[in-house]
Amino acid sequence: MTLSDFSRMIAPLTRKVMLLFGRGILKKVNNTGETGLIPASGTNPQRVQLEALAGEILTDVERWQSYGFESYPKADAEVLIGAFNGNRSLAQAIAVQDHRYRPNDLSEGDACLYDANGARILCTDGEIRIGNKTTSKDAYIFDADGARILCTGGKVAMGNKTTGKELLDLFDQLLTVLQADVNIGGIGSATKLVTALSDLALIQTDLQNIKGSL
Repeated sequence: MTLSDFSRMIAPLTRKVMLLFGRGILKKVNNTGETGLIPASGTNPQRVQLEALAGEILTDVERWQSYGFESYPKADAEVLIGAFNGNRSLAQAIAVQDHRYRPNDLSEGDACLYDANGARILCTDGEIRIGNKTTSKDAYIFDADGARILCTGGKVAMGNKTTGKELLDLFDQLLTVLQADVNIGGIGSATKLVTALSDLALIQTDLQNIKGSL
């Protein structure tokens, strides 16, 4: 058997091995995972369209993601492709990276969760920092009902954005009322006492309205 004969004999295997892995460019994302062959079920994986070898277009490619983490990458991101048995019709998107948005200011040992607009959660030096690197916006945590923790200018605000009630401000009001000079024995002391008790009751109501439980 000549070398040429051997090369021809193993050519199909060589092609399969070469097609096992590859790189591609993300073109479209089907975030519902629904295709013409797969009906909507709410459990379909995210599927993508890729441009691979020499303009080769791969459609309805299943994208694998780690449990507990979900992302919706932008077009033109880079994709690592795996194909079972070298069959491109069975291609899978194993990983997606996008150097356009990757944070490049991390230190050794850091970890970061980020998006394309600069918002990020950074774990560094034993701390968790939440904010926006691109716009230097203040960091805050909030829910759909307006509850919010805001960190800005070295200060912390906790309360409800919708109602305008802030926890530390309510405590400040409480101390102001408690420290007020209410002369029990003087003229108008009864009125002052009633006013103070009324103010305390209002503050207590506001605190109860924004109080949560762990």
